[in-house]
Amino acid sequence: LGFSSASVPCPSPIPTPRSTMAPVAKHESNRKVLTVIAPGAGMKTSEKVFDQLKRPDSGFEVRVEGHSKASYDVYPPTWQNGRAGSNLQTFGEEVVRKGFANRSDCLLFGSRGGQVVLPVLWRAFGNDVPPAVVINGGCAMSIMPT
Repeated sequence: LGFSSASVPCPSPIPTPRSTMAPVAKHESNRKVLTVIAPGAGMKTSEKVFDQLKRPDSGFEVRVEGHSKASYDVYPPTWQNGRAGSNLQTFGEEVVRKGFANRSDCLLFGSRGGQVVLPVLWRAFGNDVPPAVVINGGCAMSIMPT
């Protein structure tokens, strides 16, 4: 799948910047909340790593959002071979609406999640997006906020 530079920046209909969102209850444990956006994150391939992160002594509370191979796990129409309707951009917009980023100390994306979902969060929240780790998502580099 190729990246279409015509899609940068890709407009998003999300009208809910973090500053206007209702307060979200913080997690109660002393562990840091790591939210994994599953499409592209290698949940099966790196299962042993995720199992270690989920251990009570890891210091992390791991929350997984979404699923690889779900109906929305396709690129949006602005990408080569992308599809209208349910896709990774609309999934990203759902992540924004549900406030997953607000309840996270760190976000983890892989590949297509970092290429499509993370930029949706950047457009919605700007610099208020929690720190993010992107595994193999270099195409998003050209649309990082400044």
